[in-house]
Amino acid sequence: LGGLAKFKQAYQIAKIVKKIRDFNEKRKIHILGSSGIDKLLLLMYSGADSFDCNSLWRRANDPTAKILIPLLNKNLNFERNEKNMFKYIEIDKINNQQFFCSCPICVEFPLSELKKLYSKREINREYYYFATIMIGFHAVYQHQYIIEKFKKIFSKDNLYFNFVESIPDHEFKKKIKTQIERYLK
Repeated sequence: LGGLAKFKQAYQIAKIVKKIRDFNEKRKIHILGSSGIDKLLLLMYSGADSFDCNSLWRRANDPTAKILIPLLNKNLNFERNEKNMFKYIEIDKINNQQFFCSCPICVEFPLSELKKLYSKREINREYYYFATIMIGFHAVYQHQYIIEKFKKIFSKDNLYFNFVESIPDHEFKKKIKTQIERYLK
């Protein structure tokens, strides 16, 4: 499905996905460009199967790169962060000791290393580009972890709601719960 960007609210897109899913239960539904980080959970709940969203790459290439604060670790459990989970934060404003991520990118290139490479923008453009690419790949892993987690709880409404309820970041959880309420009306 493309052309959904005019719908700013996740619940609006989710209702369209559900109508298509209800019409043809077996059809694969791919969301093209409207699956921002804050919409992902609800779109999967409504029946979307796959996504491609440029926001991951765009945030890494903002004037000051923004890195996605992890929600899940490689074992699909919540990371130790309790604030700003699953949000993009400027890389210069993140404390290395408060950033926990076990994705393959962050294991190989910890945040402190990515910051060093990124800061070389004027000295060595290749280091800068490499860091930008790694920041984008980190976000791809976080999206994939969410999709994998959702597939494990997919057909069980109560597990989906339990997952949302267990999100440690109260602000993010509230936003998701509001979207769900609007979607279910």
